[in-house]
Amino acid sequence: AKPELLEGFLNFRSDGIFIGFMRGNNDVKVLLNPEMLLPYHVAVLGATGSGKSYAVGVMVEELLERGMPVVAVDPHGEYKWFSRENDNPEDVERAKRIGLTLKGFPTTVYSLGEEEGRKLSIGISDLNPYALAEVCDLSGAQSDLLYLAFKKVDGEGYGLEELVSAVKAAAEEWGFQRNTLMATLRKIQALNEFVFFGGNVDVGGLVKPGRLSVLDLSGNVDERVRRTIVGVVLEKIFTARRRGEIPPLTIVVEESHRFAPQGAGGYCGSVLRRIAREGRKFGVTLCLTSQRVAGLDKDILTQCGTKIILRIEGAYDIEYLKPILDYASADDAERIPLLPTGTAMVTGMATRMPILVDIRPRRTKHGGGHQAFWKR
Repeated sequence: AKPELLEGFLNFRSDGIFIGFMRGNNDVKVLLNPEMLLPYHVAVLGATGSGKSYAVGVMVEELLERGMPVVAVDPHGEYKWFSRENDNPEDVERAKRIGLTLKGFPTTVYSLGEEEGRKLSIGISDLNPYALAEVCDLSGAQSDLLYLAFKKVDGEGYGLEELVSAVKAAAEEWGFQRNTLMATLRKIQALNEFVFFGGNVDVGGLVKPGRLSVLDLSGNVDERVRRTIVGVVLEKIFTARRRGEIPPLTIVVEESHRFAPQGAGGYCGSVLRRIAREGRKFGVTLCLTSQRVAGLDKDILTQCGTKIILRIEGAYDIEYLKPILDYASADDAERIPLLPTGTAMVTGMATRMPILVDIRPRRTKHGGGHQAFWKR
């Protein structure tokens, strides 16, 4: 088919999000319609080494190029390289062939420890009782005590000392056992050890047009704490966006199965579920990546209107995907384990039918393992 006919049929737009070229038809640029892609969320799925993070990087570049704010949850510290242009020789060569300018984008890295970049800090008063009970690993009775204590503290800007006083007062008022009180206090006061408990989350600073803000969660942090931090920051962002205090944005969550595991409940998962359900009304797009498809909350995955699927080898993961592959057939699903690195099947609202795409080279430096995988 002629490129123009194909582009028209597939609903591509000349100002669309340029992720690559149609496999087997290299004259056809894949330019996804942003109005069909962004409001309905995106899942980028693929095994380790399939080119998944690279593909997400391409999409992030397209959003930043349009002046959109992007916030990335980055468990491995790979996103800091977005500030630098791609210097991989094979990528440079191919970018030249397709007329793509290489460049870095404005990037701010917020890290948990004393590493490079700004320190990510959250205040005790940023945590609601659910988040606090989870991060402190409170038992049922301890959680009950905490909820009652929360009714006694002032809404904004209180610290650990005020919370401790409120817990003591609530325990006395409601006659909690002494061992429940002591255990609750011990767990809450342990939060002092975490270097990132300090000032409150600065959402306005995190969400800036045309800038990538990276929540760098690499480093030695307990997984439960990591999940809680992500939940708190994303809930703050979503609330600010609902109030119109910040512009529309995209939130990228790498390894999303760690933050919203299937069947696990939990505070961070509930925040992500809410954004998946309601984000469209408020201009908040989720872009989720995972190499463990069956490990990601199914409600959230079904809310993703477009799936960009790279090679997935696990039979269980493929079976899990089949019911939510939108327009893709059983035959399409059988091709997923055979996809070469850097080739994706795109299916869902952004295209009228499943298509295979060779992902374009990145403008920015890639922090992950695989880089050049084109032999064109």
